[in-house]
Amino acid sequence: MGKYGLTLLTTSLYGQGIVVNADGTHSIVTGNIVVNPDGTHSVIAGSVLVNPDGTHSIIAGSTVISPNGTTGTLLNSAETSVENSVFAKWNSWKKRRKDLKESHENSRAEKREKPDERQILTPENFQWLKKVVATHY
Repeated sequence: MGKYGLTLLTTSLYGQGIVVNADGTHSIVTGNIVVNPDGTHSVIAGSVLVNPDGTHSIIAGSTVISPNGTTGTLLNSAETSVENSVFAKWNSWKKRRKDLKESHENSRAEKREKPDERQILTPENFQWLKKVVATHY
């Protein structure tokens, strides 16, 4: 990939990350711009990485193919980060929903186990019930 061959590219959900170059140096990724250690810039345009020397590298899925034929790997591309983020949110939501459902079922079971105090007939309740029945019937 020109002077800076990619061996490892990690990007976050927002297209920011670090490129580890073949020589061990690091480049910074911001959006679609890769800032190389010597201050030069590479541009990511869709599935093409335009190197500072004018050569082009191809990004095919998770593989980066440099002009000289060597390949690098996108270990954590923005797409997989988005995908992982969506799945993480979905799984979190499913777990929360399951926990709430279990909590609700446990609460209902507890209510079934102990009778409602208003339904227990005590002398005071009986007097009140007699008064209500006499008033309405």
